[in-house]
Amino acid sequence: MPRLRSPRHTRDDGGAARPRTAHGWETQVSKLHITAEVPTASLDGGADVIVLIAGGELDYDSAPLLRTSILSHIGAGKRRLVVDLSAVGFIDSMGIGVLVGTVSRLRSSGGGALVVVCETHNKQVLRIFDVAGIANVISVYSSREEALRALVAAWMVELPSAAEPAFVAVLEDQPRVTVLRPRPPAGAPR
Repeated sequence: MPRLRSPRHTRDDGGAARPRTAHGWETQVSKLHITAEVPTASLDGGADVIVLIAGGELDYDSAPLLRTSILSHIGAGKRRLVVDLSAVGFIDSMGIGVLVGTVSRLRSSGGGALVVVCETHNKQVLRIFDVAGIANVISVYSSREEALRALVAAWMVELPSAAEPAFVAVLEDQPRVTVLRPRPPAGAPR
């Protein structure tokens, strides 16, 4: 029996031809939109803070876009990142890998912090975070304001002399954020 081959292109309602893969399946690139914002609130030491807002699907096809955006901001001197995933409808292991890889990169290059915002109504993404077990590596907050307060608190831990006493009292009730510091060389005393 002869082997059937699918056409290289297919038409959809008389529209433009769309390419097929070598296996005959149509490919569809997921859409991810990323915008960057500098926090509008006055933050002590806030010059190195950036808020990245993602919307759409964060998967195999779109994870490189997030990685490129994050790396360009790190290259521009942003050491504390808030990644808002509240408008992301789906995230897979590639997206999680970009976030965990960013934490590792910050740790190995002198410190910084990455926190994620995912509103409580986004149960699908929160469930994937729970299943992946990333809570030990990345702090997840339900609002940008909460995430920014946590970054300020972490900055004050890094530079305690820069903190004003009145501001420290306000932040005592804030949730914990992991402060990333470079690991000491192997064999060095801790």
